[in-house]
Amino acid sequence: MYGVYPNTVTANASSQNFEVKNDQSLDDDYMASDLMFADPESDHKKTAGDVSLVFKHKLSKVIVKLKKGSGLNASDIDGATVKITNTIRQCTIASVGKSGMGSVDVTSDAASPITVGTWNSSTTPNGIAAIVVPQVVTANSQLFEVELTNNAVYRYYIPSTGNVTFSPEKVYTY
Repeated sequence: MYGVYPNTVTANASSQNFEVKNDQSLDDDYMASDLMFADPESDHKKTAGDVSLVFKHKLSKVIVKLKKGSGLNASDIDGATVKITNTIRQCTIASVGKSGMGSVDVTSDAASPITVGTWNSSTTPNGIAAIVVPQVVTANSQLFEVELTNNAVYRYYIPSTGNVTFSPEKVYTY
């Protein structure tokens, strides 16, 4: 017995494509972007009753927390739209089945933004989150774009000191 989530992933397929949603500010699209797998449990019998499966996340989670900077008030950042930029949303799952889930690899060089959500200091103090495909984003690349309600746009670039690697089963907070 094993488990796979979401149900759009085909079990027993040798290879298939998967894509995280581009607007994960919507709960349904955020959840549909989370790829999880529970390893096979061979010691359970049909008559054993309920079976517990431990699911592991196969993609990466990015949490963004905004803080007011010099010259800004908390109300200035409320309503800001946050996007992750320069990441690839498409991947290939090598296999899914009773022998486990194979590797998850990016499938193209075409990066497209992911809308993480809208910042609200009273309802999102712990951050807003999105799911990204495991990958390496090169140094000096723009990683985030934050647009305030007054249309001011702020961008975060990866420092020249190194690349950012998003690994499966990991959470990254910015």
